[in-house]
Amino acid sequence: MLEEVFASIARFAGAGACAKVIVADGVKMREGEDATCKFRSGIVTRDAERKYRHYLRRVKRLTLTPGSVLHGARLMVLEQRHGFAHALRRGICRAVRTPFVLVAQHDRSFVRAADLAAVVDAMAAANALAPLSRKTPSADEPSKIRLNYVGFPTSTTATHARHVLSKYALTIVPFEAPTSGPGDDDAT
Repeated sequence: MLEEVFASIARFAGAGACAKVIVADGVKMREGEDATCKFRSGIVTRDAERKYRHYLRRVKRLTLTPGSVLHGARLMVLEQRHGFAHALRRGICRAVRTPFVLVAQHDRSFVRAADLAAVVDAMAAANALAPLSRKTPSADEPSKIRLNYVGFPTSTTATHARHVLSKYALTIVPFEAPTSGPGDDDAT
């Protein structure tokens, strides 16, 4: 599955030559006769932990194998359980020195073309206009909004605004980041 995700990034997003970091979160061991795995929480039995370590050795081998879509990737294996957000933070803080990062979950493949160059250009343009500030700007002032995150649509995010409205009574106000097209002198 990991190979499929990286292949989709190369094929549909054109980012196959970019530096790659794979962050493997740690696990919490549960032992005893009645022990069961709760994979989403990172809780595993001794047997599942052994299989996970075997899987990580296979991934490491692929990072060293010329011709593999994972070739050259840095594999960071965290020794303890952090959860997605904290594991991501560790990976970014320890291994990334670029201004932009594409975060892809191990089971989320691109299924159609995505113009990452245009996304990065839009982020760079928006951030050049907006000063770095802790104050949350108004959606009425789009030139002051920093563009720190771009989510690619999934079946979940397609209905996100409706979900947030119904659950939290909050309205998400989309805005369009300035971009420039071929032949345009000014960002629009």
